[in-house]
Amino acid sequence: MHHIHVWNLDEIRIALEAHVVVISENLSDVEKIKDQLKDILNSKFNISHSTLEFEHSIDASCEEND
Repeated sequence: MHHIHVWNLDEIRIALEAHVVVISENLSDVEKIKDQLKDILNSKFNISHSTLEFEHSIDASCEEND
């Protein structure tokens, strides 16, 4: 995951936008990952609105670009 932005929508709601690097090209796998990430963001961090952009990578290691 990289290119992460988090901000308050108002006094209660938190939003997140991020790029997620995945190995799988299978769309159903990516959908499952998206659903799991959104559940974790909501339950652990109270992030009620998230926009996740998925990128395919053959190499799962993340490079620090920012």
